[in-house]
Amino acid sequence: MKNELLLECAALNDGEVTFCVVGPVRTGKSLFTKKWEYYLSSMEENDVLAESKSGREVCTKEILMSSLDTIRVSEDLILNPKILQCVGSKVHGTSGLRGEKIKLYDNRAPVPKEQLIPMQVERAITEKSEYGFVVTTDGSIDTLPRFAFIDAEHETISIMKKSEKPFVVLLNTLDPDADHVKEIVTDLINKYKIRVIPCNILQATETEMNEIFSTLLNSYPVKELNVNIPLNVMKLEEEHPLRMRFTNAIKSIITNLYDTTSIELVIDGFNELDFIKRTEIDYYDKKLGTLEISLYASDEIEARVEEN
Repeated sequence: MKNELLLECAALNDGEVTFCVVGPVRTGKSLFTKKWEYYLSSMEENDVLAESKSGREVCTKEILMSSLDTIRVSEDLILNPKILQCVGSKVHGTSGLRGEKIKLYDNRAPVPKEQLIPMQVERAITEKSEYGFVVTTDGSIDTLPRFAFIDAEHETISIMKKSEKPFVVLLNTLDPDADHVKEIVTDLINKYKIRVIPCNILQATETEMNEIFSTLLNSYPVKELNVNIPLNVMKLEEEHPLRMRFTNAIKSIITNLYDTTSIELVIDGFNELDFIKRTEIDYYDKKLGTLEISLYASDEIEARVEEN
């Protein structure tokens, strides 16, 4: 499965890809960066890894860019992955950055942290990266409670959504199956319409990393949607009851459409309606986020339209 994911990633990005790791401080970004580096490719002994440790001190104090080994995914295609880890957004109860200046990944002079975030995080996401990981937590991994992370979490997710880049939220927790974790995941999904994966980053297996990678590649936002309804239905007056059934169904169902994974749910939603015979995808460009689908009326609706 991993090889298939690497192949798709390379094909979508012409072999050059940067993953951006962002989120509040003290959530496990540095640990995830290490995991992601090892997952993608073998590491050399002298490769620099992001620092991670327990406690309330902020440990990532510079924006780190890691270039990993080139991965040959097929005879004709290679993948050159990079990982960009950003300084985290400040949360309540942390220390370690007050009065400090932050070293940037592009070798410019260090700047005060208050000028860096969210400006530099936004630049890293929008200009330097193809994919994003927002790492947050339920509060179980350290001494800080869940509420301490919510404001910084909101700031980071908002920046990521504005960029329209594919991204996944990783909820770092000691117990991914806990009821309170499921509640947090549901709240985040309902609030932001995003993909959220609860995981114990420290203990994440390759199978779990495959799931994260797969979800990431299916998180391309749908930016443009065209829905074609049957031509004979289109010829009816806009306020005609039969045409209104299609119009209202489209308005209702497409509210569930926000990324690649949700396309299938939307198609199923249309197909469950008794007046729709089938739904077909006419065109989909994952990278551009353009989707066109056609709805076909049931035989009963076709007959009733002919009567009109």
